[in-house]
Amino acid sequence: MKIFKTFQNFSLFLLLFTLFCCNSQKKNIKVSQAYYRTFITTNEKGYDLFFSVNRVDAIPKYIIINSIKQNIFPDNQVKIKKYHFRVLSESRLIDNYRAEIRKKQNGIGFMLDSEEVFVPVKFQIRK
Repeated sequence: MKIFKTFQNFSLFLLLFTLFCCNSQKKNIKVSQAYYRTFITTNEKGYDLFFSVNRVDAIPKYIIINSIKQNIFPDNQVKIKKYHFRVLSESRLIDNYRAEIRKKQNGIGFMLDSEEVFVPVKFQIRK
C-alpha cells in the first residue's frame, strides 16, 4: 500500500513537471533591442518604437508603453523578427482620436499557437 502511494505521488509529480516544462518552453519569447524615441509634429504626438523578437512564430499583436495600448499590424515588420512602428498619444488628423489607456506595465502582447502571451519589456529611450 505504501509503495502504491509513493508511485502515485511520483507519477503526479512527473506529470506536473512535464506540463510545466512544455508550457514554459512554449512561452519562451525574448524581446531585445527595445527602444523608443518621442516625436512631435504639428498634428501628432507619440513614440517611435523599435524591437526584435527571438521567435518567428510569435506574432506581436499589441504594445503597451507608458500606459498607452496600440495594436500592431503586419506591415510594421521591417525585417524578419524586427519591428518599427508609431504609437500615437495625440492626433489632430484622426477625428475624435483617444489613445487606449491600460494600467499595465510596458510590454508586448503576442499570439503564439492561438494563445495570447504578454511579455513585459523595459524600453530604452533614445534621442
